[in-house]
Amino acid sequence: RAGADVAKFTGTTDQDGRFVFPAQTTLEYAQAYGRSAPLDVVNPFTTVYSDLPNVMGTNGVLLFRITDGVGDRAYRFLDLAQFGLEYARGHVGDATYVVDLP
Repeated sequence: RAGADVAKFTGTTDQDGRFVFPAQTTLEYAQAYGRSAPLDVVNPFTTVYSDLPNVMGTNGVLLFRITDGVGDRAYRFLDLAQFGLEYARGHVGDATYVVDLP
């Protein structure tokens, strides 16, 4: 599947360990789908095929690869249902999700 092994977003957490999803994908992700520029996205579940969130199939889970300053890595998943719960709680503009690390 095109783009499956390419990071959709990359970035660095702030001093409090927070990561804000960018408004655009990585260029490499867009290029994996034949695009010449990063894709504008409205949320992490937006796809290359639609500006609307893909809530079915393979885009229902976000996989995070987290690397620290010395190169140690951890992998975590965040399910779409967690986003829906925060929205139902009234966090429609932004929300905080905690990803525990060792």
